[in-house]
Amino acid sequence: MLRGLSLLGLGAGLMYMLDPDRGTSRRALFRDKAIGMADSAADGLEVATRDLNHRAIGVVSELRSRWNPIEVTDDLLAQRVRSKLGRWVSHPRAIQVQTENGKVILMGLILRHEVEPLIVAVSRVSGVHEVENALEVHDTADHVPSLQGGEPRMEVPELAQEAWTPAVRLLAGTGGGLLAVSGLARRGIVGTLLSIAGAGLLARAASNRPLDRLIGAAAGSRGIVVQKTVTLDVPIEQVFDLWDHPEHFPRFMDHILEVRPLGEGRYHWVVAGPAGVPVEWDAVVTQRDENRLIAWKSTEDQLIENAGLVHFERAGENATRLNIRLTYNPPAGILGHAVANFFRADPKHEMDIDFVRVKQLLESGATWQ
Repeated sequence: MLRGLSLLGLGAGLMYMLDPDRGTSRRALFRDKAIGMADSAADGLEVATRDLNHRAIGVVSELRSRWNPIEVTDDLLAQRVRSKLGRWVSHPRAIQVQTENGKVILMGLILRHEVEPLIVAVSRVSGVHEVENALEVHDTADHVPSLQGGEPRMEVPELAQEAWTPAVRLLAGTGGGLLAVSGLARRGIVGTLLSIAGAGLLARAASNRPLDRLIGAAAGSRGIVVQKTVTLDVPIEQVFDLWDHPEHFPRFMDHILEVRPLGEGRYHWVVAGPAGVPVEWDAVVTQRDENRLIAWKSTEDQLIENAGLVHFERAGENATRLNIRLTYNPPAGILGHAVANFFRADPKHEMDIDFVRVKQLLESGATWQ
């Protein structure tokens, strides 16, 4: 199955690249993109290598300090302990730290369930030989102003964080690549699962995005965000009137094939996706403040979840500033967006081209209706 899908994808790619009409420009674009990706990969590898080197130096220094402990001053030790408080207690300012020849004395107010984790954390600080608990413990924060509100900033393991460091990305990507190759060398369901797992890990490391966003499972503000600000030498009333009638967009926006009004602020959109494949969805206007704001979002159960917001501002007697924000979750998530971006079919690139046409159209005084 995996082999069949690979062959199908290869055939589609060859057809796209060898198209008699646009094949030359597509191959040139592919070459330029490949060169850019190679340069970015080289820069990323350099950063990751430097990060690994710094981590190795840190580990060696930590081991040396444990094997050959060096006495630190009381002030330095107190600073080290204070730097840990916010990670383990919800009200670090309510705790005082005193140090004396490697002994740490903790005083102040604390909630009962935070005592043990704090003592353990402080005892592990380099240079600490003994911890004395002189804390005033409270079961709840009721009637204790110093313990109202607040939450401890717990440390999150690196692999559980949304953004990975360069060193983790390098190691995870290398491991994912080896796992994928190992899976391809094997047969059966085990090999397929290994290949899928390796490819997923490699994609996660390369994109530095969570898997749910890579495959399009994340929604709302966690999708792709496109923002743009443009100034037009046209009165705000004329610009707003254009945006208030999106059914006319296909006349000067090449990637928009059709916008059909459905009534009550609802529209059916058809746009050209990667390789010119049409993509359709329904959207509804959620806010409309004349000459100030238009907002919309896709209706439920659409292939492409999206939302947009346009602010209209007067930039002079006959000038308008547009602030546009578009969020969307493409099919296949960020991976789908990356493919579209590679072939210049992403909303940001299309928006840049379209606004050149919009600017020329409106500022020339031509009619769009």
